[in-house]
Amino acid sequence: MQGIIENLYSLIAQYPWIIDILKLLTVLIIIIILDRYVARKSRLIAEKLELSVGTVKGIITLFRFVLVILFVLVLATTQLIPPEYFVGASALVGTAVGFGLSRFLSDYISGLYVLLSGAFKIGDYVRVDNEEGVVVDMTTSHTKIRRPDGSVIAIANSALAGKSILNYRVEENESVYYVYTIRVSYDLGKYGENAEQIIEDFAKEYREKGIDISYSMVSLTRLEAVFDITIKVKDPMEIPKLRSEILLRLLRSST
Repeated sequence: MQGIIENLYSLIAQYPWIIDILKLLTVLIIIIILDRYVARKSRLIAEKLELSVGTVKGIITLFRFVLVILFVLVLATTQLIPPEYFVGASALVGTAVGFGLSRFLSDYISGLYVLLSGAFKIGDYVRVDNEEGVVVDMTTSHTKIRRPDGSVIAIANSALAGKSILNYRVEENESVYYVYTIRVSYDLGKYGENAEQIIEDFAKEYREKGIDISYSMVSLTRLEAVFDITIKVKDPMEIPKLRSEILLRLLRSST
């Protein structure tokens, strides 16, 4: 046994690069194990948080990028590649990576903030500044929202961080609802006291159909009465249809 150990020491003394090879192999094995572990755990976390496949892939991609940098740093400590190669290459690659990743990292960090903040999730009906609709996809770089007309808008997460976001989701009694309010106004010079009766008859008709609807007066002046009509639904996809239908029927009833 002692002879074997002495032979190994002699071999390593004669070929010192063997230590570097063993070091790289050890780091590579650790990286592969970490990659598999994080990939498996990321999917479990994504399922619990109801994140999209794109978001999971983005998280795994960033983690793998960090692992590659770690491997390169370990490689730089070995004697397998001359140090002067790293000096020139690192300056060139660092400049290119700096320009290329600046926007990606900005969107990625903003995306993580949006995901972890819980401001909204896939399936929620939201309003972002002047855009509203159902969130159909969330990744670490952008969020996609399906508008009421069916079109889909993609908003960069770096832009989302600075926007006003309104989520219509309401959780009560372990149930999830989406509460949406439509504001309408009536000319009192034309409708007078009939304005409230129009709203009441309209709300009663929808309640008979099983739709949770309510209304309240927001403001009253000598010339105008303003009402908020609020609908509560479980399926956010119903909001655009009900919103359009309610506005059209109120228009017909007030003419």
